[in-house]
Amino acid sequence: MIIPAFAIGRTQEILYELNPFAEAGKLSGVKCFVDSPMAISASEIYRRHPECFDEETLGLISRGDSPLEFPGMEYALSRDKSKAINELKEPHIVISASGMCTGGRVLHHLMQNIERKESTILCVGYQAEGTLGRRMLDGIKSVQIMNHEFDVRARIESMDAFSAHAGRSEILEWLRAFRSFPGQVFLNHGEERAAETLAEAIRSEFGARVSIAKMNQSFSL
Repeated sequence: MIIPAFAIGRTQEILYELNPFAEAGKLSGVKCFVDSPMAISASEIYRRHPECFDEETLGLISRGDSPLEFPGMEYALSRDKSKAINELKEPHIVISASGMCTGGRVLHHLMQNIERKESTILCVGYQAEGTLGRRMLDGIKSVQIMNHEFDVRARIESMDAFSAHAGRSEILEWLRAFRSFPGQVFLNHGEERAAETLAEAIRSEFGARVSIAKMNQSFSL
């Protein structure tokens, strides 16, 4: 299983969720690799600052269970260690950046696995239009990776639960908290149709002026 994941935040979140399965023996015999130098460095920062963890995570640490490490998990820092993963024949999990498959070491793992029917590519974050991750989710049958053409034979799956962005209901809830509502609301992130739907919801509920920013557009405040 190849999991394209952003190096900071998303990778650590995936490890945290995999931890209890590994500790319970449900991943026995399945190695898990984090293959992203930036993700490895970020994970070290997490470990150095336990004072920022919530009570649940502190409870794990007090019981000797590091939330970002578990049996069978390895960090692939060097390039040679990264290449060696592709020699494995037994089932394994690779978490690697970038999260939208637009660059990074994950591309090498995709090249090795995308034509294998026994492989799964699991997208755990938003895939923007035009990215390789989005094209795979849209069901494209053939992709180009690093100037090579590959047939898509692997299973392409997605999980939306790990999104770090606020959704429509959360944004509206945030806006309701303003005691004095802003004179102007700008939407500058997200796909056009979703932005238009959100803009209409804001206008309808708050009677606000809402602008959907476009590329290279500027505003005077």
